[in-house]
Amino acid sequence: MDGGRSRQARIVGGYGALVDFLTGECRNRGIAIHLCSAVSAMEESDGRSVVRCANGDAHEYDAVILTVPLPLLKEIVLPPAERERVAAAANIGFGNVIKILLRFETRWWGDKRKDLADLTFLLSDARIPVWWTQHPAEHPVLMGWFGGPKTETMASLNEQELIEAGLASLANIFDLDPKQLMRNLVAARAINWAHDTYAHGAYSYATPETRKAQSTFASPEGGLIFFSGEALYRGWDMGTVEAALTNGLETARAILAAAQHDTYLNYETALLFTRHSSCRRMATSSLLIHALTVPTGTRRYLAISWCVRPSTIARSRLARRFGSS
Repeated sequence: MDGGRSRQARIVGGYGALVDFLTGECRNRGIAIHLCSAVSAMEESDGRSVVRCANGDAHEYDAVILTVPLPLLKEIVLPPAERERVAAAANIGFGNVIKILLRFETRWWGDKRKDLADLTFLLSDARIPVWWTQHPAEHPVLMGWFGGPKTETMASLNEQELIEAGLASLANIFDLDPKQLMRNLVAARAINWAHDTYAHGAYSYATPETRKAQSTFASPEGGLIFFSGEALYRGWDMGTVEAALTNGLETARAILAAAQHDTYLNYETALLFTRHSSCRRMATSSLLIHALTVPTGTRRYLAISWCVRPSTIARSRLARRFGSS
């Protein structure tokens, strides 16, 4: 895109193609996706997390990733400890965007001016200042964009009024009659993200306090709820889909690391055992042993797995005799 002046890319088929791909990959791995299940509350009970939905459904999990736009954090009931972490969101900027999508019969901007045949991005002083095309795809579509405080001055406009404002801006930029553009128009949509129930705005931006706030969100401190999303990405590209995907991978790695290094760790070892019944359970004050012997020639091995505090392992006679590895 952009004639090589900067490295940008667009997914063929739009972000819907990305969502379809991720959905397919999830379902291929047996992941259940619950639609029409807006989350209203999260609770922690007996080392598990319970997610409650507005439709009355409840789901119990080992861990939860909460990845909603920042304004929605205020609408979800959370445990007290998590509520304190959510307060840090006030130090992460979050703004609004209005988008206007116009599909025409032809790519008239290229017909009017041959030097705009490969137009990608357009900046102007018009009421709707920013426009871009689908180049290098040949779709006759223009998308208008504006964000920040300017969106508040147009918050009262309905969709049709926003579309008319977009056509008027294009007519001003290209010195055309708005009625001429209207006759060429095939379809149009205008989206004010501040009015979306499940967004309340567009995406985040950094403030002087943002990095500290992100650190507050970063670790659950022994909890079961992990926060994720573009607002928690620490690189240069906050507010992008790439940031959301990258932070999602970081969150997944954090959960896997927590599973291996949490207060309660899973250990596995094998002890040489010469005389033991084929299967039995033994419980002590510090660990639960599930013993299953496997014949190996004339000897038997006892496979042990347990969940125990590291400090208990260090003190146990078992650790001193066989090592805690």
